[in-house]
Amino acid sequence: MRNRKILQPIRSWKLRKKLIVSFVALVMLPVLTLSGYSMWQMQLAMSEKVQLTFSDSIYQISSRISRQFERYNAALNFLSLNRQLSNVFENEESSYYDQYEAMNYVLEPTLMMVQQLAPELESIGIYTSNHHLKERNEAVLYLERLEGKPWFERFSMRQRLCWTMDDGAVTGLARLMKLSVKTPDSMAYIRVDPEMIFDVKLENHDAYGMCVYHDDQLMYSRAFGMEEIDLASIRDRAEVINGQRYMMVTHDIESTDWSLCIYCPYDVMNIDMRKTFVSLGMLAIANLILLTLMGRFIADSISKRLSRLNDSMSAVAAGHLEQPIELEEDSDEIGELSQHFGRMVASLEEHITTNYENRLLLQEAELKALQSQINPHFLYNSLSVINWMAIDCEAMHISDITCALSSFYRSVLNNGSSVTTVSEELRNIEAYLKIQTCMHDGSFETVMDIHPDTLDCEVIGVMLQPLVENAIEHGIDCRREMEGARLIISAQREGDALLFAVEDNGPGMTEKQFEESVSHSAKTYGLKNVQDRLKIAYGEKYGLALVSGREGCTRIEVRLPRKVLKNHAQNEKT
Repeated sequence: MRNRKILQPIRSWKLRKKLIVSFVALVMLPVLTLSGYSMWQMQLAMSEKVQLTFSDSIYQISSRISRQFERYNAALNFLSLNRQLSNVFENEESSYYDQYEAMNYVLEPTLMMVQQLAPELESIGIYTSNHHLKERNEAVLYLERLEGKPWFERFSMRQRLCWTMDDGAVTGLARLMKLSVKTPDSMAYIRVDPEMIFDVKLENHDAYGMCVYHDDQLMYSRAFGMEEIDLASIRDRAEVINGQRYMMVTHDIESTDWSLCIYCPYDVMNIDMRKTFVSLGMLAIANLILLTLMGRFIADSISKRLSRLNDSMSAVAAGHLEQPIELEEDSDEIGELSQHFGRMVASLEEHITTNYENRLLLQEAELKALQSQINPHFLYNSLSVINWMAIDCEAMHISDITCALSSFYRSVLNNGSSVTTVSEELRNIEAYLKIQTCMHDGSFETVMDIHPDTLDCEVIGVMLQPLVENAIEHGIDCRREMEGARLIISAQREGDALLFAVEDNGPGMTEKQFEESVSHSAKTYGLKNVQDRLKIAYGEKYGLALVSGREGCTRIEVRLPRKVLKNHAQNEKT
């Protein structure tokens, strides 16, 4: 069952589409398979090459940064292991003159020498706890300045050299050699702009990021052409961050306890690979278009005659039997199918005509059989007896009703004929209304608007009575108050047609209610019977119609072709 549902859309395709798709699929399937496998192998090779190139680039960058730190470590060692500097900062009893000489002839020349070896240093100097010496610009600073730094608390004085990030600058610290255990603590420092160290360019990559960290502390980070990612993701070596895959390469920076990580999105790294794939994809699309055109040409040559035959079948299915059917003269299967279809349509048209005539005869026979079930002589004699008995009893109302009923059934039976005149149909309506008026105690008004030119026209019998009955039962009787109830019956000429209308001022009828009353599923058969007989007698374009009446009234119209009953016209003349 599931396979059937999956294949259902394909089964509904036109034959031409199936041929085209099958042709393209059979040709493209092996090509796409081989191309896909080749592209997959190419992607693996290119990806491996890109990763190797990326790793080599990161290693070169890390080596260059490590060499810079080796230079800075050498400068710090030069300061921290200088015995003359240690003597200057350990002496707590020197005079001001001795301090002046020490600063001018020992400290400043030493610092200037280091500055000349590394001119990119922002600042260089000594932190000391010897308060006998005075602070001197950046060359001499008290060690207490560092005690509030978070990183200084973790820095052990037993550690001789360390690197940290302080106030946006890369700062290196080295403890000065102590000549005595009790002498004050001092350490040399240097500061470097991080851009001077980490301003690196990753070739062939427009978007990448880098960060330098120590344990859980981020020292430096920067991103080019993309957003930075957090340290936690870098430490966890997360490959997918915010739905994007990254390649990360981490190296330890020698001469420090720092680590360097450079990351780059796979999409950026594989940009050349995507260009290759786009070129191959465009070539595949061009081939697909060419193959589709070829398949279309082949499919058209096969399905053209089937399409013409299908159009003819669709026209017949829509009821257009009168359209000529183009028969194939070829002797292949399609030609034979076309010829058989032409003979079938001719036979079908003949069968429909015969069936329609038989249906008319059957309808007429059924109506006559219904009329013959009532013995008119017995009915008229019975009503005549009732009438004379009412006259003897001086019950004139009963006599009037009996006469009206006799007149009504006389016009209904119509001597077994299904055709009558408008005048006879109106006599039937007058008799019926006389009975209904008596039953309703004269509570509604009847208006007859009949054009004289319509009286001798031919209509089917008992055509208006069901409409009048429907108007009384579902219109007049459904009013909240009977006062002002009115029924209007009209008959007019409109060119070569007759227009009858029955209108009531009841609660009204919706279009949906009207359609239900004349449909095959109607609960009542009055309006449906009239509708069916009108379409059988006059054709599908004639019948009942619900139109808007005046002042919200319900108006049902009957439009018929105008036809004068010749026998009746001659009888009227004689």
